Amino acid sequence: METASSPSMPQNSPFPQPSPQSSGLLHPNYVPGPATFSLPGYEPELDYAKDVSRAWKEFEKNELYKETDIYTLRCSRKWSDSQDTRLNDKLLNYIIKKNEKLAFELFSISRYLVKNQEPLPPEPKKLRITSKGLRSLLSKYDIPSAFTSAVCRHYQTCGTGLRERIDIKSSGSVWEYWCLIPVRVQVRCKDDAHVHAKSTAGSNQMDPFHYIHLPDSHVDVRGSRIALFTRHDCGTGSTFVLVINFSDGRWFDIIEEPLKRIEDTINSRGSGIAHAEPAFVHLIFLSGVIRWWNNVLLSFNQQLIECEKKLQEVMDMSDDNSTNIYAELNKSLHVMAAHLHRYSSELGQLEGILLELQEQHKKSRPAVNDKDVPGDNTANGIDLLDDMDKRSTIDERKSGCESIEEWRRARNGFAQLLSQLRAVSISGRELESKIQNIVALLFNNSTHQEAKISRTVAMQSYELTQKMGEDSIAMKTIAILTMFFLPGTSYAVG
Repeated sequence: METASSPSMPQNSPFPQPSPQSSGLLHPNYVPGPATFSLPGYEPELDYAKDVSRAWKEFEKNELYKETDIYTLRCSRKWSDSQDTRLNDKLLNYIIKKNEKLAFELFSISRYLVKNQEPLPPEPKKLRITSKGLRSLLSKYDIPSAFTSAVCRHYQTCGTGLRERIDIKSSGSVWEYWCLIPVRVQVRCKDDAHVHAKSTAGSNQMDPFHYIHLPDSHVDVRGSRIALFTRHDCGTGSTFVLVINFSDGRWFDIIEEPLKRIEDTINSRGSGIAHAEPAFVHLIFLSGVIRWWNNVLLSFNQQLIECEKKLQEVMDMSDDNSTNIYAELNKSLHVMAAHLHRYSSELGQLEGILLELQEQHKKSRPAVNDKDVPGDNTANGIDLLDDMDKRSTIDERKSGCESIEEWRRARNGFAQLLSQLRAVSISGRELESKIQNIVALLFNNSTHQEAKISRTVAMQSYELTQKMGEDSIAMKTIAILTMFFLPGTSYAVG
């Protein structure tokens, strides 16, 4: 029986079970069960095993497919050795068991990519990897259970994770960073509003977690998350990247864009030694996401301009249709305001991710003198030329110079993206203020119209009262005449 003094792990625990002969890393009462994640990735002070297990069960049932079809990009020693391919269950199992030593390794998992109007396979919205395949992948690369839990509940708000440790095998320092990047993209859509109202998400557009249709811009704005895990071994210079993209498979170009850009970046490095930090991967994903956000806000601005035009037109109208138009504009503006509030929060999350990666990149600065990195006052006093002379081959010396140049380029890249992101965030806040102004104008004008209608009703009531008064005088006249002539008429008849 489970007690507070002797906690036992659940029967369906997602963590691997060591043999009885293994050292006491787990409690003696640890109950055997199916292995899912590696023990080094489990931190009991941060994670609750039962909660992770429940999240995994739901994720396994609702999000994972029965077959594997994922993308991988791998590089052994030189960048020119890089190879990309798609893996099925058999190939993924082969790679995991082979245990190669690679300088760069990337896995990307996504939903089924819809291309060329081809027939859809069963369950296209599920991630194209099996439960067994994902378990093996997470276990082999010691993925933190906190990242796994965040991925399993990607629809919830979550923070980021940074872990620094000493690798027992390489005796070098290793740092890991993971995050779920909030994404909003616009896709072309010329359907009318009543078509969207038929779907569950379309009829709940007031909820910013659903998509929003912008009819005058002819686009849908759809949200998603990209789970990104990176590990860098400072001793060996190797980098591992795991991407889980939850974007709709119909927008395959958005899913494939960062992967193609990573390929292009690696190919541009020629035959240099693959010894570099994963900063270029972060820059590629973040620059793409920021550009998508910028496009979304541009479409919002175009939609608001059209709303302003409609409001100006309705202000000159005096017929009964103006009331219906006011109601429609009011609903549309409130829906857009709800989404922009959510966007502001997500852009804040994105800025936090960018600042954390920028800070981590500063820590990884190569050992050089002030003169080697102009304008940098954080040098540690190690002479670059002496360091280059200690390298055994020309390739290694060249690699050292390239790593310094790459670090400098990445530093500038992070600064540029941060500036761009802050400009996008300011644009979003301006749109929120613009909506408030339009709603205020809409309210004032509708109030003016209501007052005008009230005055018209009052005038009509006054005129009706006047006419009723005239009718009353006529009735009195008739009554008097009737009283005067009626007795004589009665006498004559008698």
